[in-house]
Amino acid sequence: MCRIRSSRIASSTEPTTSSRIARYRVIRPVSRVWSSKMNFVTLTSTERIASNGRVVAMFLSVAPAVLLSAGFCCTIARCLSATCMGIMLAVAVGVAVALGALGVLMASKKAPLRIALAAASVALLCALLIPSARWGFYACVNTVIARVNSICELYIPLVADAGLLCEAVSLAVLAGMFAGSLAWLFANLSVSWPTLLIIVICGSASMALQLGDSAMSMTLGVAGWLVQCRADELRGSTVGLPQVLFGLGGLCVACGVLFALTVALVQPLPALSTLSASAVRAVRGVRFGDDSLPEGDLSQAADMNEGESTTLSLAASKTLGDDLLMKGFVGTTFDGMSWGRGDWMSYEGEWSGMRDWLRQNGLTVAEQRAAFDAEAEREGGEPVEAVEISVDASGANRRYTYAPYTLRSLGGTGAMLTASTMLSMDLLPSKAYRVIVDNVPVDDVIADSSWLASSKSDYAKSERVYAAFVRDNYLDVREEERDAIDAYLFSSDSWDAGATVSDTAVISRVRTMLASLAGQTDNPPAYTGAMSFVAWFLGTAHEGNSAYFATAATLAFRSQGIPARYVEGYRATDDQLTAAVGAGVALNLTAADAHAWTEIYLDGQGWTPVEVTPGYYSQTLDADKIIDVGEAWSNGANDKTLDAGSVAGQAEDKHREDVPVMHNIPVVAKVGVSLIGTAIAALLALFVRRFVLRARRTRAIESDEQDICVPALYGYLALVMNQSGLDAFDETKPLDCLDTFAAVFPQIDPWEYRRAIQLHQAYAFGGRQLKPNELRTLRRFTERLHRSMPAPQTVIERFRRYMLHAL
Repeated sequence: MCRIRSSRIASSTEPTTSSRIARYRVIRPVSRVWSSKMNFVTLTSTERIASNGRVVAMFLSVAPAVLLSAGFCCTIARCLSATCMGIMLAVAVGVAVALGALGVLMASKKAPLRIALAAASVALLCALLIPSARWGFYACVNTVIARVNSICELYIPLVADAGLLCEAVSLAVLAGMFAGSLAWLFANLSVSWPTLLIIVICGSASMALQLGDSAMSMTLGVAGWLVQCRADELRGSTVGLPQVLFGLGGLCVACGVLFALTVALVQPLPALSTLSASAVRAVRGVRFGDDSLPEGDLSQAADMNEGESTTLSLAASKTLGDDLLMKGFVGTTFDGMSWGRGDWMSYEGEWSGMRDWLRQNGLTVAEQRAAFDAEAEREGGEPVEAVEISVDASGANRRYTYAPYTLRSLGGTGAMLTASTMLSMDLLPSKAYRVIVDNVPVDDVIADSSWLASSKSDYAKSERVYAAFVRDNYLDVREEERDAIDAYLFSSDSWDAGATVSDTAVISRVRTMLASLAGQTDNPPAYTGAMSFVAWFLGTAHEGNSAYFATAATLAFRSQGIPARYVEGYRATDDQLTAAVGAGVALNLTAADAHAWTEIYLDGQGWTPVEVTPGYYSQTLDADKIIDVGEAWSNGANDKTLDAGSVAGQAEDKHREDVPVMHNIPVVAKVGVSLIGTAIAALLALFVRRFVLRARRTRAIESDEQDICVPALYGYLALVMNQSGLDAFDETKPLDCLDTFAAVFPQIDPWEYRRAIQLHQAYAFGGRQLKPNELRTLRRFTERLHRSMPAPQTVIERFRRYMLHAL
């Protein structure tokens, strides 16, 4: 029975022998081909014999080298012209093929390696010795330096006269020879990890510095590395050339598809970008610290005066004759939304090497005013007193070294003094340093420098060179900003653009018009960039802080041919400094002292600060060039609106939307506004008083000294009881109200109140110190009593409780 059942089962489930043979004949040839091909794709090991054959061996030697050399060419694509790029790629591939053929044909395995090393060495040596190739190499170096300067915000001088793009065919040939040789060397190493390491390093550098098509170079490099790994397994196997081609092609196609999908599908994630920006800010915060200054970004400038913590502490050895402006960020280029520290390329070309030459001839940009004062003293002028100031920048952004424009010397920290902005050069900038400055009186800020015109001193020569550089780089104004400046500040009706006017006349004009068209506030509206800044500020916002006024003034001065730049930092008045020096203490500056101003370049003496924010300068008017705007507006004919064109231009069009129209304000409205303003000021004063009372009470209650905290707790309890309408409460007999306590505070057990009073009596009359748990009991009960107060019945009672008693 068992045999029969087994045979039945076998016959029903297994095919006959003939059918199995027939099926095997059909399937076996196909499966053999696909099996050998899939063995390659899945990287499974293959059966090995003596050798593949020379063609397969050559292909396995050449393929990874070609991919790696092509990837290297893509890594530096932006350093070369298109022609040079094509020549380099062709030579690199040719060298890789030639070395692969030599490796197969030569009996010695070390000879091809020596040839490849020799070829790479000869290529590098010739690139340095052949003049045309050397200058092409310098151009590639300049490209790398340019990217480093732009990304890292540094200034590394370029190789003079080399350009930024290599067009030397000789260098392209040598670079291709070098790339092909090294690619073949790495592709034929016995281990593959060095190849992958080089791919990651070169690809990352190319991506960070944007030197070429980093995505393509990484794709080709990874494909070359995978082919190298597989070629090591295939050498000496039975796999034929068609199968090798199929396998290698599959790997390359897979890499290409992955690259295409990455480029097509992967989009920048806002959350990831935000996280990355936050990480960068965190690192900068650890390294430099942070403050409220916007660093030229007008979209962030509205909040620059918010904050109460100390940013800078100044300790001067003597009093100063003028307000002290501690300069930090300096903006030289304006893109419509923010100021930049300047294009480092402005120091190249015809100005290449200028900064070093200036320093050798006695002119350092950050110390120019002190150099001018020293030169004037040598010519018989009065000596200028020097003052030492100790600076503690613990609360400021230490990326910048804060110092006044009269800086003579700097000690205790390293900073770049040859650029417009004094950037710290230390990895972790020092929090404390000292500066020695010239004590320039306010009347001598704009000094007479006409005597320098005939001087042949080193300073005079270097100053004339730097003045030419300044005029070449600090007069740029965007067209939309220039149009708005002409319309609002320099209308042809009241300003003769063709006349020759002094710098002081322009300064007075700009100050007057800005003060007439906009008001100063520490809480201005934020600029969004929807329209040109000057048109928005003077035509829409009509108010701003010092950053807004400084931006408008800087652009206005430039439009009139006066080199100007935007400056941020901190402002200390001479009265504050005098008081601090007299008391022998340091002057602490906060975000409230954050400030922005304009610096203009005056021939001879250099960059000079100009205050343009209303309330921060003594107005000086040039009667020949400035109309009295206030009188014109207030005395319009028949009390009608004065046409804004008389001040801001375009008098013919009386309904221009971009020009502000000023109205006379009725007396009733003025009185109403004054009353409202007074009420708001009083309300603010009450809020400040409430805040101070609560802060003092909290500090007393939380004190560790019982002679402070226990009386404060009892006073707090008594205030709550009195303001809760409990008429029976008497501070001298607090337990007499126990019967009525439950009616006013139904949420609290009268026994808890009794216990709290007993603890107070034990401390006051028993003369014993309360235990920590007893103090916690008193604090918790008093807070709970406060939260359980009955709601006030009238508005007056609510106001009295909230404002007057800070409950």
